[in-house]
Amino acid sequence: MVDEKVLYEGKPSYKLFWSFSISWILIFILVFLIFVLNPLIIAFSTGLTNTAWTILICYILICAIILVYLLFLVKTYKYKITDKGIYFSGGILTKREKFVPFFKVTNVDVLQTFIDQLLGISKLGFQTAGQGAANMPEITFRGLENPTKPKEIALKWLTK
Repeated sequence: MVDEKVLYEGKPSYKLFWSFSISWILIFILVFLIFVLNPLIIAFSTGLTNTAWTILICYILICAIILVYLLFLVKTYKYKITDKGIYFSGGILTKREKFVPFFKVTNVDVLQTFIDQLLGISKLGFQTAGQGAANMPEITFRGLENPTKPKEIALKWLTK
């Protein structure tokens, strides 16, 4: 990266935290309804209120810890496009730095989930050949409010 020219450098929008959070909150609600609600009802109805409150407080603490982790995780994401290729770095418990040279990139996709559409953010995925049937992007820039600029830069350098 010493002699590379930086063409785009960015971080995700804070809205990515909300996208992650909404997804996790839906999972928390589902887990609560399936696994936590019934033991709570039984504990409260049989007079085991201390047990019930302990279960509820532990569940809320676990949810809060996961949400705080997501907040800090989003802040670690960094995206970069240079004249050589595409970089991603980020992570808390597992730090990840990834580079894909332009000659390996075969496709550039913009994706918006329903939640992303509500929040006005997108994912920009860079696919390479030989990824198998999963067809997952090699690198994904998540939480972009305007994916057009990095997409155009990447497409311009892909054709060179």
